[in-house]
Amino acid sequence: CEAAFAKKQGFFEYSLTEAVARSRVQGPLLDGLSVHVDAAVPGKKELQLLVEAAGGQWLRRPPPSSASSGPRPSVLLIGRTFDAELLREAACTQILRFERYRC
Repeated sequence: CEAAFAKKQGFFEYSLTEAVARSRVQGPLLDGLSVHVDAAVPGKKELQLLVEAAGGQWLRRPPPSSASSGPRPSVLLIGRTFDAELLREAACTQILRFERYRC
């Protein structure tokens, strides 16, 4: 299962054990980040659960101006700036690969 996930996501290798250890060391992955998901993105409720479980702030409305650029943006606009797969993959890996999932 881990090998299939690694292959699908383009990782050389993947270990759930390492992801859990990474989470314990780093703390909540989305701590300090706000996330807005466009209405057209499927699985919005699931994404809200992922964001909140990872310490992120769920935004019901997009912010008037966003800080969604740079190496580590403070606002993630899913469906506009980033693909939703960014959050799904990060939930499993505890790594945010912004450039891979930038729209």
